[in-house]
Amino acid sequence: SKWERFSDDFGLGDKRNQPKRNVIDAGGNQRSKEVVKSQENDGSVALDQQFAEDLLHQCDEAFLTCLRTQNVATISSESLRQQIDGTSTLLRKSFFKTSTPPNPQEEYNFDCYVHFRVY
Repeated sequence: SKWERFSDDFGLGDKRNQPKRNVIDAGGNQRSKEVVKSQENDGSVALDQQFAEDLLHQCDEAFLTCLRTQNVATISSESLRQQIDGTSTLLRKSFFKTSTPPNPQEEYNFDCYVHFRVY
């Protein structure tokens, strides 16, 4: 964007290049840091595909219900699905940069990202 170019040209984006802190700052409490720290899945915990799909479906329904009850806007399930599919098509290449196909957990992570971006 124009702002990013301007910021880079004048060295205003130096904060962007610093290491990112954990969203939840656990401070000096070692126990909290252990709880907050995310762990890699070494494959021993399998993703329950059906549960994952049902969870995203429930999120879609909750989003549509919130729109209806607050009289913000009304869109159909089909329209939401089309927006999700379109966003998925646009973002897939930038989300998965490697040539190897994503594993189910990575695919679900992407699906969640797309859904919540559309919301």
